[in-house]
Amino acid sequence: ELLERTEALLPQHREREYPPTVVLAMFLKQALSQDRSCQRAVNGWIAQCAAEGLKAPSARTGRLLPGA
Repeated sequence: ELLERTEALLPQHREREYPPTVVLAMFLKQALSQDRSCQRAVNGWIAQCAAEGLKAPSARTGRLLPGA
């Protein structure tokens, strides 16, 4: 239900490998984890995609970090 509400409030955006809701979910996971590792949050998302039989996105985090 929260995902549906969030997606309903999103502005228009291009389809990307990491949609805004995924980036938000990974950011929250990163912020709440003990090590606060961006790479660990991304790896968790990749593992979730693999477990669900979805195409795994890139593990490179540079696209998520402006200026990186």
